[in-house]
Amino acid sequence: MRLPDRIAVVTGGSSGIGRGVCLELAREGAKVVVADRPEFDDLQMDAE
Repeated sequence: MRLPDRIAVVTGGSSGIGRGVCLELAREGAKVVVADRPEFDDLQMDAE
């Protein structure tokens, strides 16, 4: 499957299955937007 001139938005794309999806979409030619959030522990440290 080729995806030139396509934009993919992937949530949870920084690790695991989401990361694999991002990489494969990019290999197929899509421009990929990766959205993720920091881990809960990181949020706790920022709040202190």
